[in-house]
Amino acid sequence: MEPKKELDEQTYQSNKKKLNMIALGILITAVVIGLGLIIVPRVTTNTSAPAVISDSELDAQIAVIQSEYTKKMGDPGWFEEQGIKDDKISAARKAKSNADSAAFKAEGENSFTTFRSVAIIIIGAGVAGNLFYFANFRKIAGYTAQGVMPVAKESITGVAPNIGDVAREIKKGMNQADKSDKK
Repeated sequence: MEPKKELDEQTYQSNKKKLNMIALGILITAVVIGLGLIIVPRVTTNTSAPAVISDSELDAQIAVIQSEYTKKMGDPGWFEEQGIKDDKISAARKAKSNADSAAFKAEGENSFTTFRSVAIIIIGAGVAGNLFYFANFRKIAGYTAQGVMPVAKESITGVAPNIGDVAREIKKGMNQADKSDKK
């Protein structure tokens, strides 16, 4: 078997650079896709958005329709005129309802697209962050060790005399047990 090749500094730096570039690429791609999914639908829906009819506009349309038909009950053709007027008012109300539904649907689709876009950006940032962390783990571990080592040295210095005392007591107990066994 061939002995395992140790990771030298040059290979480490090369791998670190590759991982950092991949992480940066993932982050940039996620942000571009996410922002694209947020911006593009807003631009395209604004140009073809259905015209929303307000309540006051609907009331004005109904008033115009009612003013067109002036026959009083009992006049010849009143019943037919009333049917035509009701049909036109119904059509105006239906047009408002359809416009409101289309606007509500478009708003819901934009909300979902925005949520999806933000999720893509967050996931991309998470993956990129993990790759950055993995690529720079050696430095991070070094900083952690530098912070922990003084505390560990201080602990060892304080505990060492006690461990020595315990070892002497154990040795004494073993020596006494050996002497009593020999008798």
